[in-house]
Amino acid sequence: LSRKVAKMLQETLVHPLVCLPRMSKRRGEKRMENTIRVLKIEPGKAPYVKEMENDYRASQREVGGLIDCFGFGDGCIAVLNDESKINGMEPNRRCRDDIICGPFFICGDGRDGDFMSLTDEQIEHYSKQFAEIEQFSGQEPELEPRMTFIAF
Repeated sequence: LSRKVAKMLQETLVHPLVCLPRMSKRRGEKRMENTIRVLKIEPGKAPYVKEMENDYRASQREVGGLIDCFGFGDGCIAVLNDESKINGMEPNRRCRDDIICGPFFICGDGRDGDFMSLTDEQIEHYSKQFAEIEQFSGQEPELEPRMTFIAF
C-alpha cells in the first residue's frame, strides 16, 4: 500500500455502513468529538438532554437498532430506528408528514457528516418543537410501513 492509503486506513474506523474518523487529536486538525450532547426523545416522555458516546454502536443503542437519519435543514439531524415501524415500536412524535416510532435523538450535523453536539439554542428550539407528548390511536395511516420507489 502507498503511504497515503496506509495513513488514511490508520485514521479511519471502518464499519459496513459508515466510516467515522478516529477520535484523536492532531495539532491543527479538528476531530470528531468523543462524546456529544444530544436531545433524546422517547415515547411518553418529555425531551431531555443527554451526553452520549459519538460512535455508531452508541447511536444504535440509543434508538434500539439500525439507524436512519434525516436532516432538518438547519444543521441538525434526527437519528432514529430504521425498522421501528416494522418492529412494532411505540409511536413517539409527529414530524413533517410522518410519525416517528421508538426513541430518537437530535444532534448537530458536521460538514463532513459527523455527529456534533447541539448548541443551547438548538436544544431550546427542538425541546419546544417536541415538547408535546402525543397520544396515538394506532389507526393513523402514517403508522403503516411504506417504501417509495424512484425509477430513472
